[in-house]
Amino acid sequence: MRIKTLTLKLDSDILPHSKNEVDDYDIISEYLLQVFEDNVDYAEDIDINEPSLIFASILSSRMIEGIPESVVSYKLGKWGSKLYSGDVAGNIAEIITYALLHQRYSIPFDKIIPLRPVKYLGIITDGIVDISISKRLQEELDTNKGLLFINTRSSMIYNHSAMLRRISTSLKNLEVARYQDNYGLLSLVLRYSGEIYDYLVFVKP
Repeated sequence: MRIKTLTLKLDSDILPHSKNEVDDYDIISEYLLQVFEDNVDYAEDIDINEPSLIFASILSSRMIEGIPESVVSYKLGKWGSKLYSGDVAGNIAEIITYALLHQRYSIPFDKIIPLRPVKYLGIITDGIVDISISKRLQEELDTNKGLLFINTRSSMIYNHSAMLRRISTSLKNLEVARYQDNYGLLSLVLRYSGEIYDYLVFVKP
């Protein structure tokens, strides 16, 4: 299964950390989407193999039958004759994110801690990874220690305005969990112009 990926790094200093700055999340979300839309032609192609998708599905918050076929259907924009529900689309985003982390950064599946089933009141993220277990992740983040808090979001029908709200909410949640010494990853799995993109936004302290 071929997907496309873009990577962006954010310094946490530009993110709001007080109530009087909270509107700045909307500005940052607009910036993130603009970067994505301006750079889709430069995205890297990555082949996610079937075993990775199957193993990643074990970590997801909901079991889906026929994972490889479901991901292909996600790319086509339909499941049978119906659009995916938000829950299923979000679940597929989890699976793609974990499979990509495994293949691109050599993170063992048993080292990914899934938290989405216990996510509550916006005080925890979808997953956590110890940065020290992956040399490639250390190189990406320029550090050899710390935790990477992961949030995933999905969109089958790309809508700029709707994504702004999702990104803003996810970044706030990510900051609550990782602030101030750890790292964050907002993984946006987007169906855009007939392709699946995994837009990886890393937040560094």
